[in-house]
Amino acid sequence: MTRRVLSFLVFQLGVMSLLPGSASGAGPKIKHFAASPSGKYVAYVIEQEHHHEVWLRREGEKDRVLLSAERLKKINYTYASTVTDLAWSPSERFLSVSVHDGDVDLITAVCDLQSGATEALCERAGGSYARWHPSSDLLFSVRSEHDAWTGTEIYQYVAENRKGIKIHIKDDVQDFQPVATGLVLKVDIWTTQPGLTYREELVFIPYASFK
Repeated sequence: MTRRVLSFLVFQLGVMSLLPGSASGAGPKIKHFAASPSGKYVAYVIEQEHHHEVWLRREGEKDRVLLSAERLKKINYTYASTVTDLAWSPSERFLSVSVHDGDVDLITAVCDLQSGATEALCERAGGSYARWHPSSDLLFSVRSEHDAWTGTEIYQYVAENRKGIKIHIKDDVQDFQPVATGLVLKVDIWTTQPGLTYREELVFIPYASFK
């Protein structure tokens, strides 16, 4: 057993690379990372002097900046725009990047590795992160004010052409997960009988609703 562990460590150290600008292991902090489904790409967020940058590592190539601190400010302007989530589309062509302004606004941008373009798509004042369809390049996001009367807007975006469709439901969405045939939602259902109260439920919305 000891011999196998040592061999594994030697292999890992042999392929390990340091972060850009680092020396002897000292350097910027890795705040988040996301590996693509095949492992071909790894996107990661580094923090230097309270600013975030998104870097891309591709097998056999040198790491490069995907989104600089200045570019992140253009997506969601603030002194120090904070990346809170990274996620790959099933095809590995697109990377969603959620950028927070430190207050309430959270905007999700999509990076197209094929064209090099980055475009902000989803803006929310609450709810959970944007999430990809399990087998196609469809991105879903919610916008919820988290009160009893406003309800929730749910967005479906086609990443390739940036087209979006929005539906509205009367309940307050707390979380969601795309599956093969639709969205599973965790919602708060409010009632005024007796008094203002709510209960939590799991509901299903088919993709056919986005028309």
